Amino acid sequence: LKASELPKGTVARDHVILVDTSASQVGEHRTHGFAVLRSMLQSLPENDRVLLFAADIQAEALAAEFSSPRSDAVQSSLESLQSRVPLGATNLRAVLETALKAAPKGRPTDITYIGD
Repeated sequence: LKASELPKGTVARDHVILVDTSASQVGEHRTHGFAVLRSMLQSLPENDRVLLFAADIQAEALAAEFSSPRSDAVQSSLESLQSRVPLGATNLRAVLETALKAAPKGRPTDITYIGD
């Protein structure tokens, strides 16, 4: 059996990526988290779109809109994330609610959380 309603070829996706920036994200946690994030961004198809968030007490978008994974906007978001000092605690419920609101309607979207 073959489904007749499935899209042909690769479907572009949006990715809401939440990176934990709470106080627990120091040392190896932080180093490993950024390695995972860089690897993920490199592996995504160019026609996908990404929006990075710093996640602790609340989620803060690091760009105004979704951009391709290797764009200047995503690189700038990554640099902002790396310069952010890990402080506070993570309010996972509030962070996930913000991520759900950021997900565009009508496009396949996933939410990825990188943290402990």
